[in-house]
Amino acid sequence: MLEEKYLDKKYFILYTMYKKEQGRKYKNDPSKLSNWYYNEKDDYYIDHLGVRFNLKYYSQRPVRYNPNWQYLKEKKKFFKATNANLSTV
Repeated sequence: MLEEKYLDKKYFILYTMYKKEQGRKYKNDPSKLSNWYYNEKDDYYIDHLGVRFNLKYYSQRPVRYNPNWQYLKEKKKFFKATNANLSTV
């Protein structure tokens, strides 16, 4: 194994979206959630148009069985837009 042969090295596996997220086009896209303002204390997002998205509910769903016969649960937060009184130009 590489870890045994090269003890002084560290190995990293990049996740699927890593290269795309590093691009200029992705970083400057106002429609991406990662480019929105997030208030961690009150748990809401504000998009580039000023629309506030408040936490609506939490969701858990089973993903798959593991060898210990327990469900692995995927946890997600769902947000809903408030004050969406935008004027069209």
